[in-house]
Amino acid sequence: MYTQMSTTYTLSTLPVVILLDAPFIHMFKEPYFSTSLSDFWSHRWNYPIKETMHRLGFLPTLQALSAFDSRKNGITQKPPMYHLAIASFAAFVASAIFHEYVVFMFMTNEPFGQNGAFFLLNGVLCVIQHLFQHVTGLGHTWGKGPLWNLLGWGVTLTILLKTSPLFVGTYARSGVMMLWPVPKILFDYFQSVI
Repeated sequence: MYTQMSTTYTLSTLPVVILLDAPFIHMFKEPYFSTSLSDFWSHRWNYPIKETMHRLGFLPTLQALSAFDSRKNGITQKPPMYHLAIASFAAFVASAIFHEYVVFMFMTNEPFGQNGAFFLLNGVLCVIQHLFQHVTGLGHTWGKGPLWNLLGWGVTLTILLKTSPLFVGTYARSGVMMLWPVPKILFDYFQSVI
């Protein structure tokens, strides 16, 4: 699916970029090197959608929470951790709604809720990761150094592979994935877990 999305995005935007002499913004930034869920969703996966969900879910929620925060006193300060956690989850809720809408509009025979469950589950896991890192002080990834990066990569990849059938399954069953070439080994894997 990554290859399909990346190729389709590049082929559809490149002519416009060349015609308008505009900068090309990559859709992905080496997602297979993600060392945490936060790294994957915030910096490496589907950047145009990430930016949209950030603007539609994260920022408005953070602004609303700040408006109710009595500690602000007119001074700009870093939002409390729980504000960031709630706002982050709101971005995943927006993404769940968006993806369920896509399924509803274009894959009418597919059951409702699997795409939404995928994004809500990943949102909960990202919030748990942030809280764990905040409490332990382990920073952006799970720790520091190559061993921690390898461990973070393994945990992230495992979580994404275990939860991805909730997302990919809808597209695989509907036949949408067959509109583009899909490596047989990936197609067989997702068929076996659906």
